[in-house]
Amino acid sequence: MTQLGTRYCIAAVTKTPLHERIEEACDPNPSNEFRSEALAALYENWACYIKKLGGKPGVRNSFSDRLAGKGFARIRTKHGSNFCGIRLQPVHNNQGDARSHYPVTRARDMPQIR
Repeated sequence: MTQLGTRYCIAAVTKTPLHERIEEACDPNPSNEFRSEALAALYENWACYIKKLGGKPGVRNSFSDRLAGKGFARIRTKHGSNFCGIRLQPVHNNQGDARSHYPVTRARDMPQIR
């Protein structure tokens, strides 16, 4: 069994799609309170992933509860819910630019074109 952080454990025999997605697309460390990601971004990434596998992502509240059950602390801000101890890893495109694992959905998140 591999242990990452305080309560985030993955048994090789019982990996779920959520475990696989966290390992593949995220940088998990529940003990690092300065690493955080918006629930909306994490859920959108999860929903895209599970739909490609032919599954149903479920509702955001259920997904949020599952992350909290894995030891990631949920915090509420005036902009929405975030999870501490986890973040999406950047993906590099063929020009070497870092992009996130999820599509940009807000104007303030869009890169500035000059």
